Amino acid sequence: MRCSWCERSLDRYVEATLAPRAMADVAKHLAGCPSCTALLVELRVVDALLETTKPLELPINFTFAVMADVRTLAQPRVARFAWWVVTVTYLALAWLVGLGVALDTNDVSRAALAQTFAPIAANWHAVLNAVGGTSHALGSGAPIATGAGIVVLFADALALGAVFYFYRTLRPRLAAQLARVTETS
Repeated sequence: MRCSWCERSLDRYVEATLAPRAMADVAKHLAGCPSCTALLVELRVVDALLETTKPLELPINFTFAVMADVRTLAQPRVARFAWWVVTVTYLALAWLVGLGVALDTNDVSRAALAQTFAPIAANWHAVLNAVGGTSHALGSGAPIATGAGIVVLFADALALGAVFYFYRTLRPRLAAQLARVTETS
């Protein structure tokens, strides 16, 4: 018999729930193996300690006191993901790219537009040049890409409006209706 099998069987050996032949095999192995014998002694010490423990005596109103303390705790706040920040950033960048493509395809001077926005930001000219440079990669497909970009951005704006409407109007109504249904049932 190997030590690994004996170690797995020691619990049942101590409880005497092994088959008679397995009990004899474990006893024979224990007679010749000091490490398994030491493990058996440890198991018997742990079992003896567990049998001598006293049950805890709790006060009569322990559960009531704990529940009262729990009720006074502040409600945990779940960290909310600022989805609107991601959405607004996405829309702003998408509109900026769309503006760059539209400016390049309509031959509007990016420098003149940057000069108009100069009081707002000092680096608009560089930004518009970089964004407008994306339309050069599109080449002859730039007018098609501009139209497709406008459609996508319009759909994005509609989706953002729908999400805003849902969270501001429909969600509170649904929560109130759900509360009424749960109260009546």
